[in-house]
Amino acid sequence: MMKIIIAGGSGFIGRYLAEYLSTSGYEVIVLSRNPQRAEAAFSKNITCLLWDDFNTSAWQDALESSEVVINLIGENVGQWPWTDQIKHKILFSRLHAGQTIVQAIHKANNKPRLLIQTSATGYYGNNNKDELTEDSAAGSGFLADVCRQWEYSTNEVESMGMNRSIIRIGLVLGRQGGLLKKTMFPFKLFVGGPVGSGDQMLPWIHRDDLIAAIRFIIESKHPKKLYNTCAPNPVTMNTFAQILGKTLKRPSVFRVPELIVKLIFGEMGRETILSGQNAVPKTLMDAGYKFKYTTLTEALSDLVTQ
Repeated sequence: MMKIIIAGGSGFIGRYLAEYLSTSGYEVIVLSRNPQRAEAAFSKNITCLLWDDFNTSAWQDALESSEVVINLIGENVGQWPWTDQIKHKILFSRLHAGQTIVQAIHKANNKPRLLIQTSATGYYGNNNKDELTEDSAAGSGFLADVCRQWEYSTNEVESMGMNRSIIRIGLVLGRQGGLLKKTMFPFKLFVGGPVGSGDQMLPWIHRDDLIAAIRFIIESKHPKKLYNTCAPNPVTMNTFAQILGKTLKRPSVFRVPELIVKLIFGEMGRETILSGQNAVPKTLMDAGYKFKYTTLTEALSDLVTQ
């Protein structure tokens, strides 16, 4: 049975990924700052060990027999306001985690064959016009810079003979977190609508496709270095609001003006709410991954009826 270590496995994505891989026949170890609490939230087949930013002793032995490490650790970018302290946490939580994982792998006598390093489509900055593949250049802005440094934080494992795949995750749709949880509430109160100009592109992905794509990468004989993990048909904010309203049988006419977002949320609003990326999953599709949810209508119809 293949053993997989998930660092940061108790978050929105990690919880589903750990359970999915466990039920798919993998031995899963989750690294958490509070392993007792995390273990209570998972099925009994999943082991939880202590994550410490500076000490890997709790999971160093497990690493020796693991084939894959998945790094999901990172402070929530949706915290508001973006004070200097919060921005420091957003960046350095990711850099410290990457460096700690590299140090652990360096010490291991038997190294994993693959490290899956998380990033985000925010790597491309605010770019709504160009079709963005994995070969597209990095954008500008705080989040784009965070993504660049985040990706580089584990670069050293490649010189140790390991494969490393970077997954640039889009906007994950799921009932318990992510974009959908934040946007459904006003629609249910009949006051939903698009935010800002509505022209910003949303590179969405259904939670089930994200975790299935990660498994696809794990099982690939020759995993690629870069993957955009988003659905093949990104939509504008206007289209997202229209389809969500139709799916919920609610109006989508109450637009939140761009100026209001900037005044209330400042830099965080400009970079996370008003920005977009026209990203597509070229590497995944070229490798033969088949998306279960290729259109937003399909994805939202599944999620809002759960």
